[in-house]
Amino acid sequence: MTNYTTLGGRFPYSGRAIKGNIMKISRLIVLIVFAFVHVQHAAAQDYSESVSEARASLDRFIEKWNSIDDAAVREELSFPHISHGPNGFVVIEQAQDWFVGYDNLRQQGWGSSAFNNITVLQASDDKVNFTVEFSRIRPDGEIYLSGLVYYVWTKQDGEWGMQYRSGDPLFERHDSAEVDFAIAEGMETIEEFFMAFNSADNSALREVTHIPQIMLNRNFFIHAENTNSPLANVDFNRLREQENWLRSDRIDVQVTHATPTRVFFELAFERYDQNNEKYRTVPALWVLSKRDNRWGVDFRSLMEPTFQR
Repeated sequence: MTNYTTLGGRFPYSGRAIKGNIMKISRLIVLIVFAFVHVQHAAAQDYSESVSEARASLDRFIEKWNSIDDAAVREELSFPHISHGPNGFVVIEQAQDWFVGYDNLRQQGWGSSAFNNITVLQASDDKVNFTVEFSRIRPDGEIYLSGLVYYVWTKQDGEWGMQYRSGDPLFERHDSAEVDFAIAEGMETIEEFFMAFNSADNSALREVTHIPQIMLNRNFFIHAENTNSPLANVDFNRLREQENWLRSDRIDVQVTHATPTRVFFELAFERYDQNNEKYRTVPALWVLSKRDNRWGVDFRSLMEPTFQR
């Protein structure tokens, strides 16, 4: 039996018992809630300039990619640069160390790439999240691979660039039951994360997070390569002393993409003080992965917070 922490306190909940029902209705709920929340968010904040600038950089990125010019492509990246694949992270700290790998692409028969469908998800003054459906094309025009990639574009020193990417070359070709099961597992892991966080239990938190783990707190980069990292050892005493923190909660949890071993969530987390009054709300992207047969948080990217006091 698992306990959920909610605005009204704790109540018992058997996540495994209703997982089958979650799998059946999750996709419909996700589509409805996702559309509703994003309409509300767009009405509340106008980030059209950020979206326009990030999208222009995205367009330049694919043009420069097809120009077969590593130096030109680097101009549309932010660093440290994060590639998130099935085997974990590849983090490139400096621009001069980043390369496309055109020789490997040519060995696959690659001639060019194309972006077919671009969707803007979360946006703020210095960060925009995209999903992009892409194709790889042979020199004769034949499409030999298509898939989806999740991008986080950030603004550093006045310039926009892609800082995070995670691709899914099997987009829309996964077993739907396996994807629904992964969504249910991911949702339950998020609930267990907040239960552990509100219990100030770092051991329990390490059971629902992975190492290595990465957080982009706006443009502040934290790479937890071992359990000594602050991400694996939250200083709850400091949180109470500096913010008068009591607890945290999550709202507007939405699945934006999922595979059998990775789920992308957009959500907002709220912090409450000792008077049980909300004082901060932070939209975020969370990526959960299944590693060594265990689900956990891999990557978090925090957007611009709003303050209630």
